[in-house]
Amino acid sequence: MRRDYFLQAKADLHSFISQIEVAAELFQIEPSSMHYWMDMVYEDIRFVEGMLKSYKERYRNLP
Repeated sequence: MRRDYFLQAKADLHSFISQIEVAAELFQIEPSSMHYWMDMVYEDIRFVEGMLKSYKERYRNLP
């Protein structure tokens, strides 16, 4: 069940990247601000992927 939440979070973060790109074009957001926000999102994506990998390894050998 928790895995499902992490998968949903990963999908939402990828969607958020698209929304940031659209906002940048519409509102002429400075590249430095874009870089900051994109780094934050990618950091969260790496965190979620790490959690998914951890769960996969933890529960791989269950009977």
